[in-house]
Amino acid sequence: MPSLNRKLAIMAAASVLACSSIPVGLAFAAEQTLPAPAALVPNVQTFEPGVTAWSPLPGTRIVVDPAFATELGQEATTLAHELASEGHLGAPAQTVLGGPVDADDIHLTLAKVHNNTAEAYEITVNDGLQIRASDAAGAFYASRTLLQVLRTEDNYSGTVTDWPAYVQRGVMVDMARKYYSPEWAEQLMRSMSYRKLNTLQFHMNDGVGFRIESKTHPEIVSPEHWSQDDVRDLLATAARYHIEVVPDIDSPAHLDHVLKVHPEWRLTLRNGQTLNSHLDYSIPEARAFMKELVGEMADLFPGKYFHLGGDEFFPAPWQGNGPDTVTASSAPQLLSFAAEKVGPGATILDGYEWYMNDLIALLKTKNKTAKVWNDDVYPGEGILDLDKSAEVEGWIRWNNSKPNAGQISDAGYDMVNANGDYLYFILTGDGVGTGPNKNPEGIYERWNPRRFMGVAGNGGDYDLPADKPLMGAHLSIWSDNPAALTEQQVETAFLAWQDSFAQQMWGSPKLVASYAAFEPLARSLGAAPAAVNAEVSLVDPAPETAAPTTGAPTTAAPTTGAPTTGATMVPANSPTAGTGLAMTGSSSNMLLGTAALFMLGGAALFGLTRRNRRSGARAH
Repeated sequence: MPSLNRKLAIMAAASVLACSSIPVGLAFAAEQTLPAPAALVPNVQTFEPGVTAWSPLPGTRIVVDPAFATELGQEATTLAHELASEGHLGAPAQTVLGGPVDADDIHLTLAKVHNNTAEAYEITVNDGLQIRASDAAGAFYASRTLLQVLRTEDNYSGTVTDWPAYVQRGVMVDMARKYYSPEWAEQLMRSMSYRKLNTLQFHMNDGVGFRIESKTHPEIVSPEHWSQDDVRDLLATAARYHIEVVPDIDSPAHLDHVLKVHPEWRLTLRNGQTLNSHLDYSIPEARAFMKELVGEMADLFPGKYFHLGGDEFFPAPWQGNGPDTVTASSAPQLLSFAAEKVGPGATILDGYEWYMNDLIALLKTKNKTAKVWNDDVYPGEGILDLDKSAEVEGWIRWNNSKPNAGQISDAGYDMVNANGDYLYFILTGDGVGTGPNKNPEGIYERWNPRRFMGVAGNGGDYDLPADKPLMGAHLSIWSDNPAALTEQQVETAFLAWQDSFAQQMWGSPKLVASYAAFEPLARSLGAAPAAVNAEVSLVDPAPETAAPTTGAPTTAAPTTGAPTTGATMVPANSPTAGTGLAMTGSSSNMLLGTAALFMLGGAALFGLTRRNRRSGARAH
């Protein structure tokens, strides 16, 4: 950082030039409005330009409103360490509980933002960098926006008011057919959170594996798996990065691995054929096993949701209704089970729904919301309906005889979009499976969160009407051919999918219309910041600087006005902006103040840019 004497000399010389070149009456130029950030993923909902810029400096602290220390301590700690790992500070910023907010500080508080929308936040420059948020997640997402801006702009200016359009913005990982390490999963969480994605579903059983340690049924666990301690560590990481983790145990189909261990519970058809992937849920011991397993995993994962699968038990259209498919004729024990549990006249579908509802009831006792795939959800058919507390994830519509997303919504179910035509990242023998829309360009240009599959086989799209509720959507990483890519290759290839998906899910105006223009902007933001595992520590301000905190702002202050409290701010278009030197009216700083004021008028003459105003101000 240049010395004070050198700055005084430069500014004095500049003032002489300014005096000789600026006509009388025009000595003070109008304050310059600073432009919006050039690259953000996702872009923000609203941005109002400002005239004062803020940058982190060696003395920057993060000041937490004492009224919200519990809610915001973790957010302050994470950001403090990331400012250092990103190279903006030489060491993590000090996190302070209350006290005055200086010009180089960041102030965190909670307040109503955008009608108190969950995850909403506001960032503005006034008495330091002010972050107000509806909740802790909003404060965290404000820090993601700030870090993205600092990667490309070096400083922040203006007022951002931002909020998500959808509650669930997610990713599903098929970890059953391909083992992914806990370290890979942690990196995925950071990558998602950097893009404001917030829901991660672990599909833990399918085909060849069960990947989570089970203490109630250790016999089913694959050799490569996560221990329950691994899971707890990942859940702690997820909490830091505001990721809701959803465990996923798929039944009564897709149980090949489990049923290799317990072949006595495989579904045997009338013709003697045994289906290796299908559970015969008419067997009491099979149902008891599933409840024990689901109950154990529900206790291990403390979040709000649990996915019960439920897909592809009954035949897909191309399978017909032959003797090797599950029908009332081929599986008479399931029809008898339905009659026993539901009553006379029950269909085979009623028995399936009773089985699923029994698991949903178990989850309710644990205060969890069930999720299911959509393909065996038929509202109004038979006697029984699937419990309408379950969220239905629409991935496919086999043909026009099946209910579409709107009809399922009209029946009273909350919908989540998992469109298999756009949102499926599939590991195949050729790498990542492709299609006309299964790619980042298709997601960015042709998909939107309400666009469900019309009919399978490229049968068009179905757009859920705007008056029907939608919880959100998720990408899916399916490991059909687990050896197709290494986990590192999956991580690298999946970044572009996350970028496009994040922009669509946040629902903010796009910075550019085409994916070709969007892709380099997204790449300029780079990978997520390094991991943070520090404990929360909020220190009291130093006694000589301690001051009452009752004046901490609870509403946004105008960005164009002069600061009213705290350290004096320097206009961003002044050559002293961000240097840590404040202009005052004292006689000891008269020369500095005079030179700086003349420089306001001469800034345009010297061609000062937004970047070179910050030159030399950052500590690396």
